[in-house]
Amino acid sequence: MVTPFAQGDVLALAGDAPWITVSELAGEDGVVVLAPHPDDETLGCGGAIALAAQDRAVEVVVVTDGSKSHPASARYSPEALSILRRSEVRAAVGVLSDRATLTWLGHPDQATPVDGPALNHAVTRIVERVDRMRATSLWTTWEGDPHPDHRATAMIAKIVREYRPHLKLWSYPVWGRFISDGAPHVAGRLRRLDTSAVVDIKRSALAAHRSQMTDLIDDDPRGFVMEHTVQDHFVATPELFIDEGEP
Repeated sequence: MVTPFAQGDVLALAGDAPWITVSELAGEDGVVVLAPHPDDETLGCGGAIALAAQDRAVEVVVVTDGSKSHPASARYSPEALSILRRSEVRAAVGVLSDRATLTWLGHPDQATPVDGPALNHAVTRIVERVDRMRATSLWTTWEGDPHPDHRATAMIAKIVREYRPHLKLWSYPVWGRFISDGAPHVAGRLRRLDTSAVVDIKRSALAAHRSQMTDLIDDDPRGFVMEHTVQDHFVATPELFIDEGEP
């Protein structure tokens, strides 16, 4: 995992990136958001979800179950953690908007499908959501993010766009914000979204992910807990989107 706040090229570049409106991100109709894990939807684009859902349909598709964040916990088996994280993301999306909807694909954490029947099934389900939502835009994690589930989700999004080439495709960097060699890959394509109007909503939604943001699971010293300074960064700074261009 990268170390946040070691000055990443993407963040440095973001300071001069053009501003964009949520209408430009969403297009004329609905939005489908792909989140590799429960919490990525809030970290990466929770403000955009809250703003977009004010006047259009938004659906969040969670690809994996997040069940490996605390692998040594005795109190929370992978199955129990999957149930907990599903309840957390349901609550978080409800905080972002009571109009947004949620789809849970439930693939194992760190095993986002990249080929075979599982990949085909994931693509089919997402295409069905695109059609049902009459989506004009698809938001996904960035292929430059260092987490393999984030990169695999970005790949899935590009396949979905091949089936539905009318979709505008935007990626949002999560851990990729902090990498040191990302700028050459996003130069000219990076945009900033002002989410200050919904910062309290985003903060409350992030707090719903208690297993990741607090010491709720305290019996695994290797378990993931996001530092408060990093939480504050994602809540308070503009959200970043990368234009993925044409199919």
